[in-house]
Parts: sequence; structure tokens; C-alpha cells
Amino acid sequence: MIILRKGIGEDQFGKVYYGELNTELDCRCIIKTSRANNHEDFINQAVKWSSFNHPNVINILGICTQETILRVVYEYLECGTLHDYLLRHSPLDDPNDCCKPDCLSGSDLLSIAVQVADALNYLTNNSYIHGDIATRSCMVGPQRTVKITDISLSWYRHARDYYWEENKRPMPIRWMAPEGVIHSKFTAETDIWSFGVFLWELFSYGDQPHYGYSDDEVIRRIRDHAILECPTDCPEAVYSLMKECWDIMPPSRPQFRAIYTSLCSLQHDYDNRVIT
Repeated sequence: MIILRKGIGEDQFGKVYYGELNTELDCRCIIKTSRANNHEDFINQAVKWSSFNHPNVINILGICTQETILRVVYEYLECGTLHDYLLRHSPLDDPNDCCKPDCLSGSDLLSIAVQVADALNYLTNNSYIHGDIATRSCMVGPQRTVKITDISLSWYRHARDYYWEENKRPMPIRWMAPEGVIHSKFTAETDIWSFGVFLWELFSYGDQPHYGYSDDEVIRRIRDHAILECPTDCPEAVYSLMKECWDIMPPSRPQFRAIYTSLCSLQHDYDNRVIT
């Protein structure tokens, strides 16, 4: 039996909850529900996601279709969303205390980037276009294991991250490629652009991209290819990779396999103090 404990948000399909599977282990979980008008898309996406098997892709524990409200049950990761984790463990709040044990280092950030790039390479190889890559779409477990999800926890909590138009799906324009903003186009190449913004967000410890600009101003900036500036203390090599992801020509953007390889190399160099 599924026990709903607390509503935590909403995505394009319906409400999202923390809850429990009433088993001998009292397994904690995340439950995504579907409104009555989009059951088919909801089930199709859940079935596709449940076929994935990767250490950095969140697992579906079950799909419940026997009730009026359809439910998909995901594993629970105890540290919450990556966005919240970055805010809690940022060294920027107290630069004089940057060596405290729970403070994220450059090596930690690169480790997170490597994990997410590996997951996205896997999803792309399985013909899956994510369409909403951001730190709010990832969750953190023990030993800073990061897993990407197909839910953004949650739209009303992160409402300022989306562009809202009546009768249309909210759009994460601050993370979107120009062709996505202009033509509502989602491809593997637009996911690569979004991953570049994810990297910027990661090395900014959860700052909002294009902060201080209105949605309309952001749309104009993206159309004009006004890219984000390098975050404070971000290694230049990492920022160079971001800019490669933001190439105005989609075919010129690096593929996720190349991004993953580059990040692994950067992490090795950083740990051996080759880059700063």
C-alpha cells in the first residue's frame, strides 16, 4: 500500500508527494500522480523511465494503475534536490569557513558534474530527450551520489524558473537553447545546451541563470546569444566547456560522451592541482 505523507510540489502531470511503501521495511519514496486529462502520456513516460538502469538515474519502484489517480513510485534520496543541497553546502555564505567538512569543494562539484554527464549520456543513447536539465531535477543520496530524475521538484516551488503562458506547458527558458526558446524545439542538442547551464548553476552554488532579468529580457538575451558570465572561482577549463555547450550551431555542441570524458579529465587534473 502507498501512503502519501506530504505534498512537495507539482510537475506537468500532477501533484508530487513524499510517502512510504507500506512494506516490512517502511520504504520511503516519492510519488508522482497524474491528472485525468493526461494519463496516456503519464504512463508512456513512466514505462520508458522504468526501463532505465543506471547508477545516476533515479529508479522507479512501481507504477500503480488500479486507481482513479495513477501513481508512479520513485526511490527516495535522503539529501533532497541538488539545488537545495548546493544552497546548504555552499562555501560562499562564509568564505572564512570554506574548509568545514560539509562544504562543497571544486573536486566535489566536478564529481557531481561527471555523474550527471554520465547519466545524460546514458539517456541520450537510449533515445531519451530530457527537456528540463537543472539542479532542481537531480537528487542527492549518501556519499554525494547524484541521480537525475524526470520530475522537477517542483514547479510551484520553482515557479520563477519557468516561463508561464496560459494553456501552455511552463518552459524553463533560462536553461533553454535559442532554438528551444524560438521554436519550442527539444533535441539531444538542446539538452546539451541545458547541461552547460546546469554546469553554470552548479559552480554558482544554485544561483538562478540570468538573475535580475525578467522573462522577456531573458528571451531577448538568449535570442541575441548573450551567454552567462563565468561563475566566481570556477576553473576556466570548466567555463570553456560551458561555452562549447552554448555553441549557436547545435551540431557543433559536444556530445555527452565527449562532455563526460572531458569532465573526468578535468576532475583528475583538479585533484592533482593541474588546473585552478
